[in-house]
Amino acid sequence: MDRVLSGGAVPGKAVAIYGEPGIGKSTLIGQWAGGVAELGAVLYTSGEEAQGEILRRQARTESQHDDLYITEDCTVKGIIESATRIGAVAVVVDSLQTLVVNGHRPGSVSSVVLGLAELSAWAKQGSVSVLFVFQVVADGQMAGPKTLEHAVDAVLEFEATKGDGRRLKAKKNRDGAQQTARMRMGPKGLVS
Repeated sequence: MDRVLSGGAVPGKAVAIYGEPGIGKSTLIGQWAGGVAELGAVLYTSGEEAQGEILRRQARTESQHDDLYITEDCTVKGIIESATRIGAVAVVVDSLQTLVVNGHRPGSVSSVVLGLAELSAWAKQGSVSVLFVFQVVADGQMAGPKTLEHAVDAVLEFEATKGDGRRLKAKKNRDGAQQTARMRMGPKGLVS
């Protein structure tokens, strides 16, 4: 994932990742977050899974870390407060469609657009890397208004290939070439 991002967690950079349900996005971002936690605190916020599920996957993939903090608070205000309190170098939002901002309904166009804009602006000001997980629509494309793709610095597509293979592809990357990484899903997570 670091190679596809042309260097990994770039301070102030907003990244979107999307892929079909069950493909292993949470495994990928969990492993990534555990690696980034070697550099500093990471806040992993999830409206998709309970904290216990995430902790079990982190243990299974050997990606747990003392500087990886997990929260189920999906309010933009709560995410910013928690990330600021722990001095986060990176924030993972799983998923954008679960964000709550200014009382807007989660998943609404207003909540998604405003949440991404507010967190991205905050991240740029504080030099924090932020990774947004997007859900997909029926045809496999990234859910949400097309303008969301333009609001982030990189868009990554995660897809299944033959057997247990996976491919992570940069569809957009302002900081470098559009790289591709191949990996496979195993008992202890994704390996290249």
